[in-house]
Amino acid sequence: MPNEPELTRRRAAILAAVVEEHVKTAAPVGSKVVQEKHGVDASTATIRNEMCVLERRGFIEQPHTSAGRIPADKGYRTYVDALMGRRSPSADEMAWVRAQYRRVADRTHEAIYRTTSAVLSQLTSAPAMVMAAPPGQSIMTAIKLTPVSSQVIVFSYETSTSGAHQCLVNSPEPLTAEQVAALSQALERHCVGRAAGALTICRPQTIEEEMAPHAVPVALLDEIKLAVEQDRGEQVYVDGAAYALNYPEFQTMERLRPVMEALDEDKTVRRLLRPATRRGRMTVTIGREQNIGALKQSSVIARHYEGPGGDAGALGIIGPTRIDYQAVIAIVDCVAEHVAQAFSKLSRAEE
Repeated sequence: MPNEPELTRRRAAILAAVVEEHVKTAAPVGSKVVQEKHGVDASTATIRNEMCVLERRGFIEQPHTSAGRIPADKGYRTYVDALMGRRSPSADEMAWVRAQYRRVADRTHEAIYRTTSAVLSQLTSAPAMVMAAPPGQSIMTAIKLTPVSSQVIVFSYETSTSGAHQCLVNSPEPLTAEQVAALSQALERHCVGRAAGALTICRPQTIEEEMAPHAVPVALLDEIKLAVEQDRGEQVYVDGAAYALNYPEFQTMERLRPVMEALDEDKTVRRLLRPATRRGRMTVTIGREQNIGALKQSSVIARHYEGPGGDAGALGIIGPTRIDYQAVIAIVDCVAEHVAQAFSKLSRAEE
């Protein structure tokens, strides 16, 4: 049927059942479980047929012959965006969070950050990451790209708080002088006079529109963003790395190593959390959506919080794609609100 929707109501119910059951059990999900435990009103034969359609369309996968199905990245994304219900932390969890922040209400910024990473990891049973809010609003005051060769560029910029920076960036493809000039002008128009972080979170399409028709490789823009991220030195806090060992997905060294290496690199933690620093923004990055290829079997759930003076920081967790999105999103949201309240109270006490 040419006009048939990709997800009918029944297929959506089956997909939600597969995601929720797989999150609980880490095992492939069969049609009988979908019918009996999740109340999908159809015969097991019909459910199996619908699962075949979902598999062909990339929502679920069959890990091996005669097994049930597991969600694919597309299935998790659809679940998070369209099928997942909202959940709140339990009363006991809320009371515990309030108690933890009462203990540091009149202490230091450092104490609040360390409490936040510990609270987040313990509540989610996942490695937690916190990026401190910048010490002051840094404004980009100048940007310039200068070609050295067809694939090497000098990237120079200045900010209002840290002065001049300069580094070499490599293009994966040869560039003309016109392309470099167009990119330099586009970055200047888009970024100068704005917060220094504007470059690191802008979409490649935005820059492409600014410099049309002189396209450049997206990988070059990523290199420029990474150079700025490495110069921005917001403190990061990581807690609960050992929780990664509790997930079957990370039981092999091949899958565990990228996660542990990411948590051990401040610049990688910043790179994972930076997109969430936009105010009011919750980001859920699933599997191959990661901009770090080695983490293609992981998900990052992160959110902005209001730090000292109202500056934006970010906090979140990293786990397998089979994370309990409902529960973790609720906890990340809750902790972000509490850390903002803690900084607000501390600021009033310091006045």
